Amino acid sequence: MAEEAASRGISATRVIRAAAYARMSTDHQVYSIKNQLAAIGEYAERNGLAVVREYLDPGRSGLHLDGRLGLVKLLTDVQEGRADFEVILIYDVSRWGRFQDIDESAYYEFACRKANIRVVYCAEPFDNESGGALASIIKSIKRIMAAEFSRDQSLRVRRAKLNIVSQRFFAGGSVPFGLRRAIVSMERTQLMVVEAGVHKALGTVRTILVPGPLHERRLVLRIFRLYAQSHRKIDRIVETLNREGKPPPRSRTWTHSTVGHILQNEVYIGTLVYNRTTSLLRTRKRRNDSRNWIHVERAFEPIVPEKLFHAAQARRAAHRYRRYTDDEMLDWLRQLHRKHGRLSEKIIRGASGGPHVSVVKQRFGGLFKVYERVGFTQHRRSAASIASQHLVYAHFRALQASLVEFVRGRGGRVARKRGRGATLTIEGTPSLSIAIARYVPPTATSAPRWIGRVERVLRSRYFIVGRMNEANDGILDYFLLPGSMVPSVRIRFTSGNLTGLAPYHCPNLAELLERVVEALPALCHPQSQNRL
Repeated sequence: MAEEAASRGISATRVIRAAAYARMSTDHQVYSIKNQLAAIGEYAERNGLAVVREYLDPGRSGLHLDGRLGLVKLLTDVQEGRADFEVILIYDVSRWGRFQDIDESAYYEFACRKANIRVVYCAEPFDNESGGALASIIKSIKRIMAAEFSRDQSLRVRRAKLNIVSQRFFAGGSVPFGLRRAIVSMERTQLMVVEAGVHKALGTVRTILVPGPLHERRLVLRIFRLYAQSHRKIDRIVETLNREGKPPPRSRTWTHSTVGHILQNEVYIGTLVYNRTTSLLRTRKRRNDSRNWIHVERAFEPIVPEKLFHAAQARRAAHRYRRYTDDEMLDWLRQLHRKHGRLSEKIIRGASGGPHVSVVKQRFGGLFKVYERVGFTQHRRSAASIASQHLVYAHFRALQASLVEFVRGRGGRVARKRGRGATLTIEGTPSLSIAIARYVPPTATSAPRWIGRVERVLRSRYFIVGRMNEANDGILDYFLLPGSMVPSVRIRFTSGNLTGLAPYHCPNLAELLERVVEALPALCHPQSQNRL
């Protein structure tokens, strides 16, 4: 044993403090954390080492340093002088990493040696310390082999997934809205339907896609019908769904991209499409040529009729590929101007038979410039309008400052969060989002109303809205609304909903502050009142 220790460059006359590093991805059971630590412990015992630290990365790939908190902590301790050990023990070269650039692996090892801490690979045949040129060559070969293993493994997994898709099985990824995964046997006997986040435990079973809940399927069908049959624009569909409070997939609100993705996804007619993108070895994802996509038709039960789906694609193609000339755009905008008597982004966005408003902006350098081209001159905001906006913002800042001063005056800890509105974090919890609702005078088709925007924070408990007077030069009253009553960033007061909001009404700032104390018990705590 003494001879082995001496050959490794480790003293056999004293106990040397060592750290153990172990990593496991999903390669082989032989590389389990437990097995690695057992082998490292046996090596340490044979060579007079005492393992005093363990740095572990369970379930982490060795391709990059990203996400490997154990190795990052180890390198940080070494480079910042916090390491209380002299040796780092690792099972083999592949556990240190399968970096595709072998110089990266060598760099991290050199950083440890530069801090006078040796790196020892316990299961490798070469001499870790004094092997000379031969040991360096073998170590370099081992690093190349570790990187090459990952490349081969990546290609094998890719080929296996292509084979799985060709057999009409689901190869992984996010499940489209309106569908669910079902675990099936190799004979395609359905065993159970699983929700998001649930993984199959056996490699002998596969997953397929099946129709999801009825309300989701109906919503998908409705989107296709609104677009292909009713000729609604995507933006109008988005507004309708958000106004009705329909639950969107994996987000808080429906967006143009969410609806657009549903309309173009062939999965809704039972077709699996694979190989759209490639991201081998965690490189940047790139989009493959559409000629290399793999289409497997009738892979599962469709939830949208093919005729309806192809009608939607025909409309998307006509809208996407038609290129309007400048004169065509201007003529279309002049027609809108004559029809509505004015122009705005909302009017252009909601009109049919023309380009999207973003195309108009890009073509002419903004809406103001295109307005001049079509003869609409009432678009510019007056000096009074600009002054009114600055006045509203001044009241917003004053309300924010009053609340901060009040909370701190009671000994509470408060922090401001920047944003379109403002959120006050009280005692470490997002507690109050603040906004001002401006007065909008009545028109021929609408009653007077107050409109404001609040910063939508998911965990914000209450929303304070100051309602401006008719001149928009002072605050008329306040509302303290529970977070559950504010479904979006836009809030609207009208004569119709003011009656229902009476329990949350505060006629002045003093009563608002009293309500805030009642709503936030932390400000009523005796300790907080004495913590000035």
